Amino acid sequence: MDDITVVEKQLKRTTASDFRVVFRCDKNFPAVIRNKELTRDGRPFPTPFWLTCPALKKDISRIESAGGLKSFQKKLKEDHAARSELLNREKRIRKSRKTLEGLAPDVGITGNREPLRLKCLHAHTADFLAGEQNPIGRLVMEDIAWPEDCQMCDR
Repeated sequence: MDDITVVEKQLKRTTASDFRVVFRCDKNFPAVIRNKELTRDGRPFPTPFWLTCPALKKDISRIESAGGLKSFQKKLKEDHAARSELLNREKRIRKSRKTLEGLAPDVGITGNREPLRLKCLHAHTADFLAGEQNPIGRLVMEDIAWPEDCQMCDR
């Protein structure tokens, strides 16, 4: 199957924008995509990277449901280095968005205007897996293990 078909099966919907795969699982399935800044109908896409891996999405949703956003928010308050790293990453995203017509330049990784108010661990993890210096995504990945012998995308 081609990447578009796989990603749409992973997401269980058609994609809103053109994209390219920036991270693959060990079975070579797409796990993170980089979206175009605008959707096909011209609306701004809220985040640069999108997590498509169903197994990771499921694990991260469990973390969020168990109070993970508050827990990571607390870590940011206590860990000055992580806070600084996240602010630097947010600044780079905002800077890149300022140059693109039609995009709100004051939103960051999760489409949020407040860089230290965590909104979506999925977006932070996608950002980290795409190779960005994102301390929240790194911490999330330290808390979960990629499922061994995952069969979710084989179906």
